[in-house]
Amino acid sequence: MPLRGTRAPALFKPRELPPWQQDGLIALFVFVVGLALYLTDVYRLIPGPDHFGLWVRLGIAESPVFAKAIATHGVRSAPIVDVLRSNGRTVLLAAGTYLAISSLGYIVLVYFITYATRQLGLTLPLTLTIVMIASAICSPTMVLAAHWSDVVGRKRLMRWGLGALVLWSLVFFPLLDTKSPLLIALSVIGMLFVQGFYLGPQPAVMSELFPTAVRYSGSSLAVTLASVCGGAVAPLVATYLFRQTGTSSLVTVYMVAVSVVSWLCAIALPETFQDSLSQHERTPRPTARRASN
Repeated sequence: MPLRGTRAPALFKPRELPPWQQDGLIALFVFVVGLALYLTDVYRLIPGPDHFGLWVRLGIAESPVFAKAIATHGVRSAPIVDVLRSNGRTVLLAAGTYLAISSLGYIVLVYFITYATRQLGLTLPLTLTIVMIASAICSPTMVLAAHWSDVVGRKRLMRWGLGALVLWSLVFFPLLDTKSPLLIALSVIGMLFVQGFYLGPQPAVMSELFPTAVRYSGSSLAVTLASVCGGAVAPLVATYLFRQTGTSSLVTVYMVAVSVVSWLCAIALPETFQDSLSQHERTPRPTARRASN
């Protein structure tokens, strides 16, 4: 029997999902599509920054230190196993230093956008403008921090940056919750500004922490572990904590906690800025295989 009158639109009106379910479905969709593209290698056919990076990398010769390591010790067949066996503690400490940067970075770049538009009443264009301005200010900070790390030391500068991150985490959400656009912008700019003091010396630190034969494996594994354990879950954790109390207080506790962990890991790392890249080379483990002539 066909539906008539005013009941039909009500019966077929779609049910609106809660915001956290909407975000979860979007995240699931992005994950499934990304995984499908990766498994089918379709992403390799799409021009992007990765292809430009590959083009640049292919035009750069290997460093003399790496070429010497290959000629002397051969190619390692299982560098991930080797770096965990010989430098496992360093991998964990390096990952720990990046944990707060990854977590708080995603809270600013992902969670903040939703929080600002749904809780603070900001428009999406204004929110994105604040993030872009903060990112633009962060960029020269990284360049200056990279330069200063050659003078004062990488560990010292990273420790200063992470210590400032602990303090700024305490005021980040209180400034946001004022709902003042000026203070909101100050909060976001300050968060990315202090992160620049870590991000500037980070590439050099990650390279100097590991022997040549496992340098890339060690640095990439440390950053990946921190990204998975930090940035990948930070927006979800922040959403869950906000739902428990309806305020940002627990999110602030979470941000401060991960910042303290990263600060302590930075303290435990050795200073490297005056060390030669070949100073701490070790004889390869049995997992290495000789390079073919």
